[in-house]
Amino acid sequence: MTLPFLSNRPTANSLCATTRRAHRLAALALAAAVLAGCTTRTYLYEGRQYRSAAGALEAQQRTAEAMLNEIPAIPQPVRAKALVVVPRRDRIFSDAVVLTGNAARLSKEQVEFVITSIEAAQRFQYEALKKRNLFETVEFQQTESPEATKFNGYDYLIYLYAQHLQLQWYMKGANWPAPRPITLDNGKPTPALRTISWLDCVEQFARTESAGK
Repeated sequence: MTLPFLSNRPTANSLCATTRRAHRLAALALAAAVLAGCTTRTYLYEGRQYRSAAGALEAQQRTAEAMLNEIPAIPQPVRAKALVVVPRRDRIFSDAVVLTGNAARLSKEQVEFVITSIEAAQRFQYEALKKRNLFETVEFQQTESPEATKFNGYDYLIYLYAQHLQLQWYMKGANWPAPRPITLDNGKPTPALRTISWLDCVEQFARTESAGK
C-alpha cells in the first residue's frame, strides 16, 4: 500500500503555494503496511503481499533506488550548507501504532517493520536532496523534536514535523527563522516527478534567500 501523503489545502505563506499543493509527508509515499490476521501475518507494499518483513523492505528499497535514478542533478548547487532533521525511532513508534491500529494485536517484529519502513521513507527525502545536488553540503540527523533543532553552522534547516501522522516538511533559513512549509505538485503523474517538484520548492526558497543576501 502506498500511503497518502498529499493535502489539497493551499499554503498561503509559501512561495511555492501558487503552483504546488501542501503535502503531509512525501517520505511516507514509500512506506509499507502490515496486515495482521488471527493466524496469518502479511506485509503489504504497493499492493503486493510479502511473507516476510525483509521481502517488503527490499521492495521498498528497490522503489526508492528507482526513484532516485529518475532525479537529475542540477549543474550548479546553492552555495550553502543544509541540515535535514527527522524524528528518532522512538518518536516514530507512536505514529506506527496509529498506522497499524491496535498495537496489542501486532508482534514486535511487525511494529519494528513499520518503524523501519517509515524511517527509510523519511531518509529518502535527504537522499533526494543529495541526488539533486541542491546544496554544496547537506547533512542528516534524527532527533526527539526536529522542529526545535538549532542549526548554528548551517544556512538552512529542513525538518519533518510529526505529530500523530499530522506530518509536514518545513524549511528555515539563517535569515528567516519562521518555518516555511515545503510543498509539491500533486498533479504530477509519477512519484519521482512529485518528488522533483518538492525539491524545486526547496531550491526556490534557497535561491530566493541567496539572491537577497
